[in-house]
Amino acid sequence: MSPLSQPINKSKLLAQASWKAAQQLGLKPEQFVRILHLECVDMDLSDASLMLDPNSQSGEIAIIVIRIYRAVYSLNGGDIKWMHRFLNSPNLLTGGVPIEQMETMHGLLSVLKAVEAFPC
Repeated sequence: MSPLSQPINKSKLLAQASWKAAQQLGLKPEQFVRILHLECVDMDLSDASLMLDPNSQSGEIAIIVIRIYRAVYSLNGGDIKWMHRFLNSPNLLTGGVPIEQMETMHGLLSVLKAVEAFPC
């Protein structure tokens, strides 16, 4: 069976895509694990066997992380330094430092709401 004809594993795809988005946002592995509310802090996020069920709480949070990445990327044309500065600086729209806020559901949604409020 060729790689193109194999069924897509949504759980594996979500884990890989959300970790890649988190890396681009400048999140450290331990921050990403806390944001997703995962138990195992020692997990290897680059491990190809990592899976996140899209219907689980962690999966839904991972989708929000991807949405935040896409919105921030759109706001600045993909400037990584700008993204990191935005996420690590106090922000009046979100009411705090976005990278810190993302560790709670309320903060995560505040950041998402702020970055998706601006059409590109």
